[in-house]
Amino acid sequence: MRDNIKIAHEYLLKSVDKGICSGYFYLGVMAIEGIYPKKDVELGVDYLIRGAAANNAYCYYYLALLYQEGKYVDKNPKLEFNYLKRAAEEGFIFMQYNLGIAYYKGQVCKKNDRLALAWLREASRNGYSPSYLLSGDILYEGNVAGLPYDRAVE
Repeated sequence: MRDNIKIAHEYLLKSVDKGICSGYFYLGVMAIEGIYPKKDVELGVDYLIRGAAANNAYCYYYLALLYQEGKYVDKNPKLEFNYLKRAAEEGFIFMQYNLGIAYYKGQVCKKNDRLALAWLREASRNGYSPSYLLSGDILYEGNVAGLPYDRAVE
């Protein structure tokens, strides 16, 4: 098994040399988690940042998680939000949903129901069904300033 992981690692290194930036995600995870060749968080984060520089949504996703957890790197809500937003902008549906939640709850960013709905709608359009429920809840509660749903019934 270790030989197969070594071979996979070599192919991933070759892939990033040829400009296939998705390899950075796997190389980063392998280094951070100590899968191969050894645990090296700094190298893993470097790989992820290189992949993010090439607009790889999975690299953005993993970096957002790292900065949220604070296990391998210091917690940094600003970087967490930036990477979360970039992953969503690159089309990562789950992160579009998470960005909608972040805006709705005001987590790592200023609360903004309009942006919450926009990102939840984007995730819904892309087929992420949990977005429908939260979007409906926001509209039902009437929290969105400027929309007809926010007027009090007299």
